[in-house]
Amino acid sequence: MDLFVLLSSTPRILRVVTTRDLQDDLEEEFRRQISSFTHNKADVPFDARYRPDDDELLVIEGFDDIDGVIAAVRSPQDTNTWQPSEEGLGAIKGIFGGFTDNGVTTVMIQAFDRRQAITAGKFALFFDNDTFRRLGGIGITLDNKPTAILSQATTDNALTQLRFVSLHNTRRLFEMDAYYHESTKEEIESFFNEDKFHGFNSVWLDANIDNWIRKKVTFINQEGILDACTPEELRTAAAGFDIEIGVHENGGQMKLVFPDDKKGLKALLRFLDEDIYQSPISGNRFQTNSKRKIAAQP
Repeated sequence: MDLFVLLSSTPRILRVVTTRDLQDDLEEEFRRQISSFTHNKADVPFDARYRPDDDELLVIEGFDDIDGVIAAVRSPQDTNTWQPSEEGLGAIKGIFGGFTDNGVTTVMIQAFDRRQAITAGKFALFFDNDTFRRLGGIGITLDNKPTAILSQATTDNALTQLRFVSLHNTRRLFEMDAYYHESTKEEIESFFNEDKFHGFNSVWLDANIDNWIRKKVTFINQEGILDACTPEELRTAAAGFDIEIGVHENGGQMKLVFPDDKKGLKALLRFLDEDIYQSPISGNRFQTNSKRKIAAQP
């Protein structure tokens, strides 16, 4: 089995030259990790708001393998070889390899960081034949688990499947905007427009915006909450959970009040994204940081 590096530079993929014995060891290790990663795991369609349980994997059907990871595994001879260097170690984003069994190509890829790089400046030791020896030159180490698994049948026009657990780590390897969008500053300012919010302060928001706010605005926009509900309806619904939402009325037009502190803003966004719910059984109220929409039954 051939080993490849995924780089932040061009070309994006290069093949790592290894000995035959090492190729066999790598395939054994990759198969072991893939089996452990997928064993008794249920596929869950990817939703950026959902954090999978220990027995679940997020899956994207029809993932666009724009870098050609699967093509490299299928035709390693078409990929240029990597010339290791200190500078080159810093350009590695991921390490991957794979194989084709029963008409399906499976690729395991791991995100790579500088802690896995063995540089000439490090005094590295390894244990061999009851003795520690110094490791000369530079090198790389593998993680003990995949970041993601790609699979694709060898038939024409077969869709690529991407399985993973952590969106954060997978975004280190692949462009995920087509499957998950994080609102830009301009989109957030458009969300908090003067037609829907009273007292919006763009200067304050610019100083306090973070990834959490970006994500919440994305999710709320996707659901169209502000278009589906009036400020008065939202205030009434929030009151049912003992949450106070400010509503400003001017000339018969009602608007949500833009909170003047970060805690208040996040409480509002959490409510608008439906992170708070009441159990139909016990009546207890809960706050969640992970959810997946359940399709309505016919």
